Amino acid sequence: MAFANGTLLVNDTPVSLPKPAPEQYPAAPREAPFGRNRTKEHSLVPPGHCFILSDTTSEEEIPQDSRSLGWVPEHNLVGRAVFCWWPLKRAGHR
Repeated sequence: MAFANGTLLVNDTPVSLPKPAPEQYPAAPREAPFGRNRTKEHSLVPPGHCFILSDTTSEEEIPQDSRSLGWVPEHNLVGRAVFCWWPLKRAGHR
């Protein structure tokens, strides 16, 4: 896999990418589920949406997941999970 001139190449064959998702998904009025300033402790995910969690652990980095971007509509999910890394007791299973 490689990127060349903005094109994804798989085995040297160009692959078209899906249209990018919006930069921010809908959440509570003018607020992401956990708040951009991380003041919320709980969030109820609405039907038809998913809460996506990244592996960002650094306090300096703003997580690029549902904590700051909002809930992701299920129709925007592409692909399927093929490997589970964590928790370790589920490693290798979906």
